[in-house]
Amino acid sequence: MAERREDSAAMRLFLALAGTYALSRQDAARVLQATDIQFETWRQAVVGGGILAEPLPVVTQQALRDVVFARTALRSLFVLPYHALAWMSSSNAAEPFAGQSPIDLLRNEAHTGARRIADYLRGVLTHG
Repeated sequence: MAERREDSAAMRLFLALAGTYALSRQDAARVLQATDIQFETWRQAVVGGGILAEPLPVVTQQALRDVVFARTALRSLFVLPYHALAWMSSSNAAEPFAGQSPIDLLRNEAHTGARRIADYLRGVLTHG
């Protein structure tokens, strides 16, 4: 039950971030390595504070961890939330982004993009 609650809370946060980043439902499903039907089932289950019927697949849990970590890292790097959103929306010349914005990396590379953003931010937090 605890795992389902954690997965549900992470899914609600992901849905909020997907809305903030203007990800389509298809892009959001791809980030979570889910089919459109799986994503919609999960979305409907957690909207309004509901709990998922069963734990999410491990690959989906990892993608959620990467996205949630990126959000947490951005909150520690930027005092104001709109600065974090501006960073996510701006093109970036750093190696993992190759001139695209982190949001575009999410759209273009889905779960791999989420991992690359999280890894980049881990490096920034560790090495400054």
